[in-house]
This record gives sequence, structure tokens and C-alpha cells, in this order.
Amino acid sequence: LRLTESRLLGRGAFGEVFLVQAAAEGACDATAAAFALKRSCVAQVSGAGLDRAKDEAKLLQRLGEEHESILRCFDFRVTPGPSPWLELLLEFAPLGDLNGRLQACREGTQAVGLPGAEGVSFACDV
Repeated sequence: LRLTESRLLGRGAFGEVFLVQAAAEGACDATAAAFALKRSCVAQVSGAGLDRAKDEAKLLQRLGEEHESILRCFDFRVTPGPSPWLELLLEFAPLGDLNGRLQACREGTQAVGLPGAEGVSFACDV
């Protein structure tokens, strides 16, 4: 699998999230699928802490398979080297997160309120 970073989606206290295109080795980029790649630096994390982080990634994989309202985690890895990163290959949510959508409504950068079907869908998940 070949991953190509497209752009930064967000940055937070635990790392960065990039939009990536994933294509099978040798396949053309036109067949690439969009994913989110979350990177967290684990250079300062103890061995036990890294094991817990991997366990959480495995749990996220399982929960994403069992519940349609949880973004799927398709794979994860720890990159080798002196400054290792934990990388999670996640389902890409093109509309962003609920908090971001509500904030945009409050700031007036988006039409007031969520579209009816989308609002009902969020409410059912809660």
C-alpha cells in the first residue's frame, strides 16, 4: 500500500492528522482512496505507555467494525527510528467532526443549523 500525503487536516496536543491517498503498489493514483492518517510522536513514551497506545488502537479497530458511528481504524504502526511515531490509518470524514460543524454555525461561516437529515443522524447517535 502506497500512502501519499495530500494536506494537513488538523493539529492538536497529541499530534497531527493528514489527508492521505492510498493506492496499491503499482496502481495509478486515479484509483487511490482517501483516508486520514493520525501521527503521534511516541519518542518520550515508555514501553508500557506504548503498549497501552497499541491496545487502544486495537480497541478502536474493533469498535469501528462494530459501530457505524465510530470512525474506522484500518491499520496502525509504530515507525522505526530514533524519533518513532504512532500512525493510525483512519476512515476519512469529509464533513469534519460535529464540534467543528457546530462551531462553524455559531461563527456564521456556514448556513445556520445543520441540514435536517444530518441533525437527526447526529441526534440518533447521541
